[in-house]
Amino acid sequence: MWISSYTMNKLNVNFPLELHKRFKAICALKGKQMTEILVNLVQSYVEREEKTLTKTRIAKEKAKEFAEDKAKDMAEDLAKDQAEELANEAAEQAKVKAKELAREKRRSKR
Repeated sequence: MWISSYTMNKLNVNFPLELHKRFKAICALKGKQMTEILVNLVQSYVEREEKTLTKTRIAKEKAKEFAEDKAKDMAEDLAKDQAEELANEAAEQAKVKAKELAREKRRSKR
């Protein structure tokens, strides 16, 4: 990808002198502009990092959805357990009341 169609912005970068000389020499031997190579390198880096960040964001969203689903399931299970417990208590109370009524009925017949 060459950059002639882009609006350019100047970027000053401090480079180690020896690395700058070697980079400049290689670009000259290959007939490439230093800017072209640097823009391509930065472009590749940015694209790779954007993919990584996107994957991380997606992973976080999936983890959040999983946690929310798990919490919802746990809340539903707890509600079912509580409802079952209340129903059992009500049934037990109904049995006790039925026994009391049966005793009273037997007493009243005497």
